[in-house]
Amino acid sequence: MEPAERFELLEEIGEGGYGLVYQALDKKTNEFVAVKIFNLDDAADEVQEIHQEISMMAEFDCPYLIQYHGSYVVYDELWIVMEYLEAGSLLDIIKKFGPLQEDAIQYIMREVLIALNYLHAQRKIHRD
Repeated sequence: MEPAERFELLEEIGEGGYGLVYQALDKKTNEFVAVKIFNLDDAADEVQEIHQEISMMAEFDCPYLIQYHGSYVVYDELWIVMEYLEAGSLLDIIKKFGPLQEDAIQYIMREVLIALNYLHAQRKIHRD
């Protein structure tokens, strides 16, 4: 199944460092995913950085990091398919609900530190 047939783009949910991010439906698994789309012509100067991001994400095996599902070339675009987080980013949550309470901050920081510990054990630095 071709990527453009397998993944139904539903709505734009954000903007990544190199392109737009969409919520999509994976028709094969019937699950929501996030699809980051780069125009290859526009991102020609960033190809090495994009390749490094994909390579690093593909190596991760940690439930505290967004899971990578695959990459596809669709015409003149690169689609990076990842786990979809229904609540959105932390910034999205703060914009919607306002400042976080201390117990929520503690919980989030614990999760972030577990992810950082995993990355450091893998000798990786993640720019996000």
